Amino acid sequence: MGRIETAVAFKLITNTMGFAQLLVFLEGLQFITKFGMSAEDFLKAAKDTAAYNYWFDARHEKILKEDYSAYFPIDFIIKDLMYTLESAKNINCPLPMASLAVQFYIMASGKGYGNEDGIALMKILREYCKGR
Repeated sequence: MGRIETAVAFKLITNTMGFAQLLVFLEGLQFITKFGMSAEDFLKAAKDTAAYNYWFDARHEKILKEDYSAYFPIDFIIKDLMYTLESAKNINCPLPMASLAVQFYIMASGKGYGNEDGIALMKILREYCKGR
């Protein structure tokens, strides 16, 4: 990695990208279930698409069981995202998608889900996807 600053920046940005990916992944899951596809069928079928990512395997069972016990709590995700945004501010490098992602995690924490796993974002996304 070279300098320690580079190693820290690497950890921050890879975590940030992963947490933003989790948000989009859960958002897509909410979208497709509104069309009647089960979460289980979606998780199986999407493995052969460009959308496939780490979260499909890492949280597959927890999503199907709606098990929100934390592997990595939302409040820790917020901490990491805020460190990334502060670092970006210090080098004058805007990260608009990371800024948007952190707002969803903050909403989830504000609803009392801060000690739950990141997949608890599903609860927030369901609120916004009501009706049809």
